[in-house]
Amino acid sequence: MSELVTTANEEPQSTRKKARGPPPLPSSVIVSFLNQDGETAGSTVDIPIEATTKQMESLVNSLLQSGETLPYAFYVNDVEVITN
Repeated sequence: MSELVTTANEEPQSTRKKARGPPPLPSSVIVSFLNQDGETAGSTVDIPIEATTKQMESLVNSLLQSGETLPYAFYVNDVEVITN
């Protein structure tokens, strides 16, 4: 029975490229809130990336100044945001 043996040509540590992870997330994002009809609900705002759905809901209610606090759902690319 024969055996196949392979060896890897390793580069010296100084010339190896370091593996890159995903790029870091920004600290904030610029968002436009749209209603179900695709109309802008308030102005474009810069919000922290850590903003929760409850915080965004509060922000939208403040921007709309309707006097009534309404629940909202938030979507990115047709996927509902349910956590930070």
